[in-house]
Amino acid sequence: MNEYEAIFARKSVRKYNGELKLSEEELELIRDKLNGLTPLVDGIEVEFEIKPCKETNCKFNAQYCVVAYSQEKEHWKENVGYKPAQLDLFLPAINVGACWYGMGRVKEKYVNGKRYAIMYCFGKCGEQDFRSRKEEFTRKKTEEIWKGEFLGGVADAVRFAPSACNSQPWRVVYEDGGTVKVYREKNTDNILTRTLSRYFNGFDMGIFMYIFETVLKREGYEFSRKLYPEKDGNPVLAAEYTLKQ
Repeated sequence: MNEYEAIFARKSVRKYNGELKLSEEELELIRDKLNGLTPLVDGIEVEFEIKPCKETNCKFNAQYCVVAYSQEKEHWKENVGYKPAQLDLFLPAINVGACWYGMGRVKEKYVNGKRYAIMYCFGKCGEQDFRSRKEEFTRKKTEEIWKGEFLGGVADAVRFAPSACNSQPWRVVYEDGGTVKVYREKNTDNILTRTLSRYFNGFDMGIFMYIFETVLKREGYEFSRKLYPEKDGNPVLAAEYTLKQ
């Protein structure tokens, strides 16, 4: 299973078969993947720790949690989301399920000068624990998140990106000439408070950007990306892509 295929197979796994366990070889593959993740922004130091779930406050019966710490620089949340998104699209290929755990709490708020960001749990699954049909997703319709030309299958594929409480904060506008603007909707409908939603949606935008770029490459597009700083207003422009095919 490649990354593009994993977009449609992955799901947030919250219940695991206790009889299935990750092997040391599989765990080593995951460590290697974490050590080789591509950043969204160069120069932001991110540190990942793999801990047994029982050493965290994770309520799911997964085996392990990835605890992410980051320097607090511009775009740090988007960068943290962008990096584990690559792990999220790798794990289904080895029958490992995972779930972002937004309510994660840790004793160490800072590690080596880096702030605790978010937690991500994972554990061994069977093939039946992944999605086999797009109808299994609960997502907004393509036209609700994307305006302008759909670029073949790009617009439909990117809407399957995961987000906190399925808030789906991304809004995309394709402009004639090959420019795609990605906005973040701040007032999303979900069970989180507005403050929590805006915090976690920062990571969500990084996840979306990685999935968007994966789909663009799959469809044969080359692109350059420009990130924009956080501003007041709603929605707020997060990134701009210039495409060529």
